Amino acid sequence: MTNVLRSVAGTVRGRNLAPVAGALSASAAWAQLSGGANVNISRQSGEQSEGAIAINPTNPQNLFALYNDLSGGMRGAVSFNGGATWTTRAVGPGSDGLSASIGDPSVCFDNFGNLFLGHLTSSGIGTQVGLSTNGGVSFSTLTTIALSTDQPTVTAGVGAVWVTMNNSSGQRLSGAAVTGLGAAGAFSALSAVAPGSNSGISGSFGGICIGPSGQGAIVYQNANSGQGPDSIYFNLDADGLGAGAMGPRSTITATNVGGFDFLPAQPSRSIDAEAGLAWDRTGGLRNGRMYLVYTDETVNENNDMDIMFRYSDTNGTSWSAPVRLNDDATTRSQFLPRISIDPASGHLAVAWYDCRNDPANTLAQIWGTASMDGGATWIRNVRISAGTSSAVGGNSFDYGDYTGLAMYNDVFYPIWADNSNATGDNPNGAGGAMDVYTARVALCYPNCDNSTAAPVLNVNDFVCFLSAMLFGNGYANCDGSTTPPVLNVSDFNCFLNRFAQGCS
Repeated sequence: MTNVLRSVAGTVRGRNLAPVAGALSASAAWAQLSGGANVNISRQSGEQSEGAIAINPTNPQNLFALYNDLSGGMRGAVSFNGGATWTTRAVGPGSDGLSASIGDPSVCFDNFGNLFLGHLTSSGIGTQVGLSTNGGVSFSTLTTIALSTDQPTVTAGVGAVWVTMNNSSGQRLSGAAVTGLGAAGAFSALSAVAPGSNSGISGSFGGICIGPSGQGAIVYQNANSGQGPDSIYFNLDADGLGAGAMGPRSTITATNVGGFDFLPAQPSRSIDAEAGLAWDRTGGLRNGRMYLVYTDETVNENNDMDIMFRYSDTNGTSWSAPVRLNDDATTRSQFLPRISIDPASGHLAVAWYDCRNDPANTLAQIWGTASMDGGATWIRNVRISAGTSSAVGGNSFDYGDYTGLAMYNDVFYPIWADNSNATGDNPNGAGGAMDVYTARVALCYPNCDNSTAAPVLNVNDFVCFLSAMLFGNGYANCDGSTTPPVLNVSDFNCFLNRFAQGCS
């Protein structure tokens, strides 16, 4: 069998069959991304931006999106057909089970089908967490933190829901146990400021994730770093909702992107490094691996910004070398990345704004990539947005402070601000105010050789798969098994089944 595999592998040309960990740019990868039609969720006059999106794992056709409406408050959108159509409404007007909102939305589903929402209230500018048990049709309030806060982020899993926010020039957290649909307990008292997050810095622009044992981890940077340079900081709560305190601050990496870094494509609002975390809780080969995505600049203030990736197998104690995810050969800006992990497969998706196609470095599109082997290799970048947008000369909010992303069953949905009017249904017209868009992006597993010419699935994909198995590439573990030998005939049968299903 080995000799046959070696013979077959020899027929594959021009592929990186044995990716080197820690490379400075993303390696060639297996499979293909197929972007679906762009959908304008908001279809509303005025400015909308800073979208968040979530997929219900108990019904993957149920999506919920939440975004800022700059004319006042937030709007939410529900889909029960996989994002093909959406029903929108005001969320947080003060009469729908939530307090009046001024925005900063964050949303997530847990494995029970609970949908959690985080936002800033207009009264006291506090953070509020809401709950929906019907996929986002209605909400009730779980907790309100009546303190001056900013940028709340909510996440859930392993029997818990957490919210983190900036307060007292540092990062604060609160959490609650969750035992079933609609069964969320009382939130803990707001924790003391995360150790070190307000010591010589103002820890902000944070992200949070939950580990397979219920651990909690946060990342953030210094809001006082201006144009940069800065650092990405990290704290771990090793016992999650337990009585133990959060651990001390550590530094993951330096970055030339500061807390308020202006660039040609985002000239009014500026950007931060937008560090984001994801943690594998699938129980598979990379269970317990933590992932980080962030923005760096090759030289401070040269506007050549890249989307960078690292991972940790030590609960954040040590991290892999950085990998650049944008595969363009330009010196233009990529910014506001978002990472999501598929809770079913452990595969990863990342999406971001990208100026690679504009020599003036001001016009942006949404691009993305995915990894099926824990970040060892990445599928070549694909353009997701049908149109090209510009924040230059627009409102002072530009694209906003962040994008959103959700992934399940090898399908992911980014959400972004867009004024291209590529779909012809932005009431403000092309180049006007921003609407909020999404698209369904599918990961085509059996297209191993990354081909685009019809027929996309062909005999070369079988050769490619066998080569991956020969070289021990994680891609070949189609069935996700963990019992040695991990790569076996069951994986080939799995590949045959996926090949028969095609790409959809």
